[in-house]
Amino acid sequence: MDRKGPSGVGWRLSSTAQEWLLDLVHEAVYIRGLDGHILFWNSGAEQMYGWSRQEAEGEIAYELLRTQFPAPLEEINGTLLREGRWESELTQAASDGTEMVVLCRWVLMRDEAGTPDAIIVINDDLTAHRKTEQKLRASELRLQTVVRNAPVVLFATDSDGVLTLSEGKGLAALGVTPGELVGKSIFDLNVENGEVIEATQKALTGLSSTIDVRMVDVVYSAMFSPVRDDDGEVTGVIGVAVDVTHRDLVEAQLRTAKESAEAANSAKSQFLANMSHEIRTPMNGVIGMTELLLGTELSAEQRDYVHTLQSSGEALLSVINDILDFSKIEAGRMELETTDFDLGEVVEGVTQLFAATAHNKGIELSGFVEPSTPMALRGDPFRIRQVLSNLVGNALKFTELGNVMLSATCVAETKEVATIRFRITDTGIGITKAQQRHLFSAFAQAEDSTSRRFGGTGLGLSIASRLSALMGGEMDVDSVPGEGSTFTFTAPLVKQDRSVAAEYSAERAQDVVGSRVLVVDDSPTNRCILDHQLASWGVHSVSAEDGPEALQRLREAAEDQEPFDLAILDMHMPGMDGITLARVITSDPTHAGVRLMLLTSVGESLGTQARQAGISAYLTKPVRQSQLLDSLTRVLSAPDTRKGVARSSIKQGHKNPALSAEDASQGTQSGARILLVEDNEVNQKVACAMLRRLGYGVDTAANGREALEAVAINAFDAVLMDIQMPELDGYAATAQLRQMEAASGRGRLPVIALTANALAGERDQALSAGMDDYLPKPIHQEQLAEALSRWVGTSKGADPETAIHADLTSDPDDSGPSPTLPGLQEQCEREVFAELVDLFLEDVPGLIQQMKNAHEQGDPRRVEHLAHTLMGSSGMMGSFRLSAQAEQVQKLSRARDLSQVSEALRMLEAEFDTVQKALRNEISESG
Repeated sequence: MDRKGPSGVGWRLSSTAQEWLLDLVHEAVYIRGLDGHILFWNSGAEQMYGWSRQEAEGEIAYELLRTQFPAPLEEINGTLLREGRWESELTQAASDGTEMVVLCRWVLMRDEAGTPDAIIVINDDLTAHRKTEQKLRASELRLQTVVRNAPVVLFATDSDGVLTLSEGKGLAALGVTPGELVGKSIFDLNVENGEVIEATQKALTGLSSTIDVRMVDVVYSAMFSPVRDDDGEVTGVIGVAVDVTHRDLVEAQLRTAKESAEAANSAKSQFLANMSHEIRTPMNGVIGMTELLLGTELSAEQRDYVHTLQSSGEALLSVINDILDFSKIEAGRMELETTDFDLGEVVEGVTQLFAATAHNKGIELSGFVEPSTPMALRGDPFRIRQVLSNLVGNALKFTELGNVMLSATCVAETKEVATIRFRITDTGIGITKAQQRHLFSAFAQAEDSTSRRFGGTGLGLSIASRLSALMGGEMDVDSVPGEGSTFTFTAPLVKQDRSVAAEYSAERAQDVVGSRVLVVDDSPTNRCILDHQLASWGVHSVSAEDGPEALQRLREAAEDQEPFDLAILDMHMPGMDGITLARVITSDPTHAGVRLMLLTSVGESLGTQARQAGISAYLTKPVRQSQLLDSLTRVLSAPDTRKGVARSSIKQGHKNPALSAEDASQGTQSGARILLVEDNEVNQKVACAMLRRLGYGVDTAANGREALEAVAINAFDAVLMDIQMPELDGYAATAQLRQMEAASGRGRLPVIALTANALAGERDQALSAGMDDYLPKPIHQEQLAEALSRWVGTSKGADPETAIHADLTSDPDDSGPSPTLPGLQEQCEREVFAELVDLFLEDVPGLIQQMKNAHEQGDPRRVEHLAHTLMGSSGMMGSFRLSAQAEQVQKLSRARDLSQVSEALRMLEAEFDTVQKALRNEISESG
């Protein structure tokens, strides 16, 4: 880097020095010529002094900064020329006139010929440090004053009994001045006072004692205590002798002094304990009682009052939690956990948590993890989620129009550690440079008007920045007022040994490799995210920003003989929305082979409209990557109901998992008998209805133990085995079944796992446990038919159209009335369907109440199990958004994220109210 100063003197800054300067993030660094003119002014100097680079460069440094040198400048320059550097404390002024104490270091730069060229100046602001020192000196002076004027004798000895302290006004009664006895042996001074010698000797052996001692005409109560080092060894004695001639008065004074001293050491711990017990306990009671009250019969007005009370209580509890977290960090008592977690789940969980808030404000919220970023990590997911929730919550709070995006990228990686950078970008009100300087300070808001308008304690960002520091990272902000802000947060995280999730995701992605997908969304951010996700799975994607452009892309692809396999349509676009665009596409025979997927917002129920428009699936934004991949796989693999045939393949040479009518008619067997092992009655009835409709005989068992008993005395062709069950779960039951088969020499009975945990790696775990196949809940009839046909064959009693019929695939975030309900009605008699609905509606309130009770009792495992049960049964009933909310409760409980479980349970209950009304309407309409 070459520059010329005003004097014309040139100087060169080497690349090594450049890197060194860039590393001095928190220090003020500037370079000046020998004539004093500033040639370079870094960002640390901007922050420290308040002058921008443009304002500072070219000015004379000591005039601009009003430097008060400790010696004549000529003398300082002489030292610099002789020694090559100079260092001293001096006084300077910031741009606003504030006087500063600065540690100033000058380093002389020379050119290639060795001639002095310029001076590097590195300054540290010591103002706060010096003020602290002044306070400490003042405090020490006050303490000395108190000690010397206290009406007592304070003394201390070393391990040999030699006095090292002799202070206090009480010495006057003995005719001794303060400090006069220091250096003398306490044993020599008290030859005739055996009690003092004995008490000192006891203290040197580690025992404290209190004795009454008469000296001259005064009676002292003297306390002798041992002094210990860090290893617990006694290094001396400390004591206090109090005039107890007027004992009552002196005891009162001593008690006051002692209490004040103890308060100084225990203030923080007392604050934490008192706040936690005295405020959190009654607040939890208030919130718990409002939840119970919401479960009773209330009028609309009363329910509104109770909801207001509940939200106010939770807001107050949030403030209390902020204060407690801040106090723990200040006291150095905040501890981080280290546990395995999936980065994608954390990012997507945060966006899901704020999806409703974003939708209500009309803001586009999206989350994205760069495909090359390691997903299987170790760290503290709860604290990471806390930091991200604070930043995303703030972004939504201060954004009225536009979008908020959360992204995660690996910025540095070794064999063991990946440094992840989280970015939260918004199009909100922005933050000025002046406001940014104190943004991460405790109790700070951007400005008073902001605090009044948006509320908050001002602790959130301070806590978030300190948590990031505890995790070994840092937090920063870049903002332009009126345009928006970008907060970044880095965290070095340990990589797990292996990622089953990544392997399974890659395996599933093979089903979509080579597909051609059209992405239609008016948001450039969403288009970019979807393009990146699709590209990471080997999918070729083309983007369009609205309906007309999408139709043009479809026509061009058809003309080029490279039609799209699928189009992903955003619901809300200007001019032509997603449903309208879907109708236009399906009405054109040229695009008959293009499958359609719709992206909707939280709270929208478009099942009937979507199905009528020819849409095969719809997902709720923000879209989870795993859900998008699952939906792509299902939609691209399923039969094309508009054409009546299955898509032959997704890519050349890849076997299509969907069955055609011819496939279903081959390998037919009669009398196939299935054992269904499922503890939930709703799930049992739905699965039984599907199996009977497919023509299979079915027996049921409520847990693994009953299943083993049934297999021992009956012959079955296959077992559908739930994973999570009481008494004996699916994994344990399968292991015992395999042992029975090995001992008896019987053939292997196919076991197909059923689980509501559609997690990557669940399939591998099921197969390693001895199971043969895997079906995620909610079970779709065509998937069930396909799985059974692989292991048993299709029963002669099956309806071929039923066996290959593909219901409208829906994302688990879907709401009722679900688009799968008509399919469920088709699979059941009307009376059976009504019975299923009644069972479901009777079962869910009890499950939710049990979850609340378990949460209040501090039993997250019980909450997790109950949420898993509800996740499965609601999914089977087609209430996918309820299932997704139950899954959120399960994940929060598994992560022990207890602070957010209450809100998740409240949202779960609210969603059930919506589902309940929808199901009742469905029953009345079908009746």
